[in-house]
Amino acid sequence: MRRTLFFLLIFGLFLCRAEAVFARERVSVLGFSGMVQEEYKQAAVNKLTALLVKIDRFEVVERAEIDRIFEEQHLQLTGLVVEDQVVEVGKILGVNLAFIGSIDRLAASWDRESKKYRAEAGITVKIIDVESGKILQIMEEEGSANDKNYRNALHKALESSFGTNLVYRIRELFTLHSEVFKIEDGTVYFLAGSRQGVKKGMRYYILRPEKLELYDWEMGPEFAFKRRLGLIEVVDVLENLSKAKIIWATETVKPGDLLEEIVRTRKVYLKVGPRITGYGFAGGAGEGTVTNWEFSLGSELPFHSCAQLICGVASWEKIDQIHLGLGYGREFQIIAGKLYLTCQIEAGISAAMQGEAQAVGFFLGGAGGLKYYLKYDDGIRLELGVTGHYGPYFKEWLDENNLDITDKMAHPSLDFSGVGVRLGLVLPL
Repeated sequence: MRRTLFFLLIFGLFLCRAEAVFARERVSVLGFSGMVQEEYKQAAVNKLTALLVKIDRFEVVERAEIDRIFEEQHLQLTGLVVEDQVVEVGKILGVNLAFIGSIDRLAASWDRESKKYRAEAGITVKIIDVESGKILQIMEEEGSANDKNYRNALHKALESSFGTNLVYRIRELFTLHSEVFKIEDGTVYFLAGSRQGVKKGMRYYILRPEKLELYDWEMGPEFAFKRRLGLIEVVDVLENLSKAKIIWATETVKPGDLLEEIVRTRKVYLKVGPRITGYGFAGGAGEGTVTNWEFSLGSELPFHSCAQLICGVASWEKIDQIHLGLGYGREFQIIAGKLYLTCQIEAGISAAMQGEAQAVGFFLGGAGGLKYYLKYDDGIRLELGVTGHYGPYFKEWLDENNLDITDKMAHPSLDFSGVGVRLGLVLPL
């Protein structure tokens, strides 16, 4: 009997803990103000409501439900955006947080060149804690759009102000937290799932609390700090449970370690480095190597993939070359969190200048090598690889009048097809 009561008690505590973990904030969008027509205010309410639903970590009170409750209370919500009224209204609605906003700027002007209206919008969104009445956050965003129709341009500009950046800012304010429940063969299980907003592909940092004994009575006997010791990526999600793989860990992960969602998983980076390639002139007139200095601006999901815009310049034997291309790469683990095998494909256009003449060519290439993370996903990365290119092949030279002068050139054809070596220094921005 005692054993049964014990297990019932443990099960009850687990359920209470689960309810606390899985509870969502109940929120509502109460309205937008501004010196604009009502249709734009209503459009802003609808857009912010849809955005909160898409974020999938709130219980969002729909406008129809708000209208129904206020009709039952014989109240009117029209134009309600005054802060001192929000607390009272929020309590009637039974919400924890209230979102209100203002359309600070919404205007459009005719652009003669594009023959379209160019519209600009500026909004402010405030998040208010209903219980305390405090403003938790004030967020300002801007948007712009073009359209041949005046009203459409205004609506598109307003819609663009509710973009990805606002989504990130709201998610960062309500970052998901959990803790490791179980470890099994490099797989982490934690008590949070689709009910809380966890999705496949999300990433979390693994944190471990550290306690420092303090004897100053004013600060208390203990002070807790958090130390980052790993990174996980969600691979499967149930309603109340998620499974994740460990991408890297500096120590053995234990049950009870804390998990903190990484909202901005992709990182923007700048890559700089030389690429040494071979070239050859037509008719065996000569061959050699040239150093292309490449600069890449890209976006990466650390330890997985990257996409980048590549710009390269080179100069030798009175010939100048510049190329622009797009690249995509994948990474495959060798040492978790540190060393990875990389594979990349790229394609683009290249231009060469020889005296007053110009030529254009296209290239298709691939690369493979190693990528080393100096400080996991926070620090710089070093790359070393081998590249193979088909092209560019310059065989038609035009003068400033766009006339073909290939026969008059000292080097009528120039071929860059072949194998090269690339170095890279990747700097996260």
